[in-house]
Amino acid sequence: MEKQRILLNGKEIGNKELANYIANCGGTDKFKEKVKLELNYNNTFVAYETRRITQWERVLRHLRDFGELTSFEAFEDYGITRLSAVIYDLKHKKKLNIISEKKQHINRYNEIVYFAKYSIEE
Repeated sequence: MEKQRILLNGKEIGNKELANYIANCGGTDKFKEKVKLELNYNNTFVAYETRRITQWERVLRHLRDFGELTSFEAFEDYGITRLSAVIYDLKHKKKLNIISEKKQHINRYNEIVYFAKYSIEE
C-alpha cells in the first residue's frame, strides 16, 4: 500500500507538520473551521485554508485582472457599498498607485451624473 501524501496550500507536508498545524489552529475543531480537506483522485489529501477574502483583496484583484472598476460594478459584483473608502485605504495604507478618473453619463431621467472610474498603475 502506498504512503498517503498530504498537501497543505500546495506544499507537501508530513504527519508531524500536519499535527503542528492543527495545534497552531487551536485544535481539531478550529482546524475544521479554517481548513478544507479533500481526498483527490491519486490518494492525496489536499488541504487549503478557507479564509474570507477582504474587500481590499477583491478590489485589488479586480483592478489587476480587469484594469478598472466603478462603484456600481463594485456594488453589483462584490456587494461593496463604499468603494471610495476601500480605494482610499489601498492608496494611503498600502501605498498603491490607484488612479481616479472622473466620468459622466446620462441617467434614465436624461440628467448628467458623475462618477469615478478607478484603475491601478503598477
